[in-house]
Amino acid sequence: MLLVAVTIGYGAAYFREVDHGTASGWITSNPSPVPIALKLAFVGQGWSDFPSTAVVTTDQLRVLVAEYLATGRRPASVRWQESEWVQ
Repeated sequence: MLLVAVTIGYGAAYFREVDHGTASGWITSNPSPVPIALKLAFVGQGWSDFPSTAVVTTDQLRVLVAEYLATGRRPASVRWQESEWVQ
């Protein structure tokens, strides 16, 4: 599953994979967080926001989505960090 949250110029993504019945979650990772990034909502088991370290550019998100649609796997075009949100 790929979930993408977008605002003007920026966004974040969540990827979940299930391997042999075990689910793991990943969110995008930006080693140089955007200082002016708006909060991006992530709805899980309650309201949460993506952390600022997950915010990337919309150009990166376009590449990420195209790669996911082509492969069905977690895209390698961006960095990822493990997420505490696993649904």
